[in-house]
Amino acid sequence: MKDKSYPQGCLENGKMTDHNNYDVVELFYRGWSRMRPDQRQRASESVGKMLEWSLAESISPEGQVTKPDKGDMAPDSYYFAVAFLDTIGFFDRRKRFWTDRPIPGAGAIRTGMIRELGRKIRT
Repeated sequence: MKDKSYPQGCLENGKMTDHNNYDVVELFYRGWSRMRPDQRQRASESVGKMLEWSLAESISPEGQVTKPDKGDMAPDSYYFAVAFLDTIGFFDRRKRFWTDRPIPGAGAIRTGMIRELGRKIRT
């Protein structure tokens, strides 16, 4: 499924989106306790790739959503980006179900996302 396009897979026109990534990690989070070790390993690798994409392609270090999901209004784009990051424990290490490794940059991105979303809402 991971290499197929929505609705059969996780991609939109062959590319990741914050919306679909959020949906996938929510499923991983909810099923984590029932996964076998090999399934957890694959899920963890997938979450890592989604996070890498998010930080390289979707969210700037200043917290701006640079590639909003097609057709989504700005608040929706921020919602799915934040929901993805929140679900994987980017902002709160205690929620980090999929890895024990540190993930730097959360504070600046969080502050920037709040600021940028405030700007989008006011305009």
